[in-house]
Amino acid sequence: MSVAKIAEMAGVSRMTVSRVINKDARVRPQTAALVREAIVKLNYVPPSPRVDGRRRRSRSVSGLHTGRIAMLIPDTSADAMRTTLSGRLLHGIDGPIERHSLQLLLARLPAPGELPSFIDRRQVDGVIVRSGDAPWLPTALQDIPSVWIFEGNDSGGSRDRVDADDRAIGRLAADYLQGRGHQRLAVVDHLPKHVAHHRRRESFIQCVESRCNTAVFLRLEGIDADSLGAPVRRLMESDDHPTGIFLPGTGPIISRVQHAVCDAGCKPGQSVELIGCGHDHHLIEAMYPQPANLDIQPEAIGEAAIELLLWRLAHPAAACRSIVLQPKLCESPDVSN
Repeated sequence: MSVAKIAEMAGVSRMTVSRVINKDARVRPQTAALVREAIVKLNYVPPSPRVDGRRRRSRSVSGLHTGRIAMLIPDTSADAMRTTLSGRLLHGIDGPIERHSLQLLLARLPAPGELPSFIDRRQVDGVIVRSGDAPWLPTALQDIPSVWIFEGNDSGGSRDRVDADDRAIGRLAADYLQGRGHQRLAVVDHLPKHVAHHRRRESFIQCVESRCNTAVFLRLEGIDADSLGAPVRRLMESDDHPTGIFLPGTGPIISRVQHAVCDAGCKPGQSVELIGCGHDHHLIEAMYPQPANLDIQPEAIGEAAIELLLWRLAHPAAACRSIVLQPKLCESPDVSN
């Protein structure tokens, strides 16, 4: 049923019908009553703003045209959308999306070097981009307002971005382990060229060495049993083996390193203590003993990203902004003092 039919029955213009549907106070009560009566007779159901974002115009956020925001995960694999980190980011984004009555469109790359067809200024107001290995992407998105998550300092201040404080993660890890009396420390990582891992590792080692303690870096070639077991065993069997281990990476490396430490004859939580940077609370909580963890709080990052994008839409000519959020230390409940 169209608005035109309602306008014809009520004897008014389509603009007037639209105003009544949107509860515009400029319509006279008598006219509004005629329109509502026609709506009832014709059994018309106005489209929800969540169904058709083109029909909403936010009065609280200037710069919105469609009411649609896209979140882009720059990966062609659907697996990238199923990670715990992606889920937690979306959970944070969902709050502002709900408060501002917006639509959120989630997408990955349909093919290498190709944007989803709907990421266009005519169809979305802006894009939140979870950074990845796609150097062509900034150019492809240069005409669309965007906020980049996990950009680090690589953007050189040329883009709005939200990130975790990786250097604070390294410092907190060092403070935690040294505060518990550990003097021989190690960093174990399988992605040494990862920008965030590098910053965390560098900050950790600097902090440890500034207090006249020692820190070694064990680079793993992978996290399968063959790549991980032997190097960890050699590390733990050395005369000056570490009693504290920092894991700047995420995912299963945390539990696998702990298993390798056990296989080397050491007891996590007693002769050696671990601290990781995991996003998956269920994985961490299933470990025993449960290691300490530095949570980058993806929900807060997601919420900050959408709020920054809405600010950008309202202030298109303003200088780019950078928001860096602090991690949260979750101490191990299983390690005795």
